[in-house]
Amino acid sequence: MIYTVQVPQGKYLNDQRITPTEANNIARNFFNYYLNTDYGKEAYANSQNDFWEYECSYIGKSTDGLNLYGSISQILGSDEEASKYLDSIGYVGLKYRGENRDNGKKFWNYVIFDPSKIKIVNKQQI
Repeated sequence: MIYTVQVPQGKYLNDQRITPTEANNIARNFFNYYLNTDYGKEAYANSQNDFWEYECSYIGKSTDGLNLYGSISQILGSDEEASKYLDSIGYVGLKYRGENRDNGKKFWNYVIFDPSKIKIVNKQQI
């Protein structure tokens, strides 16, 4: 089955680049988010500065969305949790470039964080 889908509108992380401002905003938001989780409250109760220095500042220095996503995924323990977190702060997904090997045409691939946001517009039996 081949599905034709409508790509949801909204903010996407770009796998190749992210502005310093955007990375820093995500890092600051993640800092507050994580320290309010049960694990974050327990693990960093007396060392919030350490959490910022060793984890969040690295996220804030990310220059691409793929690295940023991977860092958050590693801290939260899974891609699923990273996707849920990024969706909760307004990101629809991650986009990355692809290229058709036959004709060299470039295109965008999209990874959508919340599958319920994907609208199927056509199904084709193959």
